[in-house]
Amino acid sequence: MAGLDEKFCSIIDEQMNIREELKPVERRMTVLKKHIEQVDTYLKYKGKKTLTESEQILFTAANTYLKDVMNGRTACRQRHGKRNMPT
Repeated sequence: MAGLDEKFCSIIDEQMNIREELKPVERRMTVLKKHIEQVDTYLKYKGKKTLTESEQILFTAANTYLKDVMNGRTACRQRHGKRNMPT
């Protein structure tokens, strides 16, 4: 029985370690999902010639968000990685 208790405790410890390792990954996925939503909004209205006031507000907000987040590091890639993101 002592061996079983030790094995059970080691399994629980391993599960808790895995959970702690996954926390930053889950947070990053949430951030990336927000980025993708903003890129989709930006690209949706980017080529449109005339925008309504609400469309202009959405486009401007997405553009500002992306400029702040990306810090000029890279351009927006259309639909890059979207198929791999969980919903």
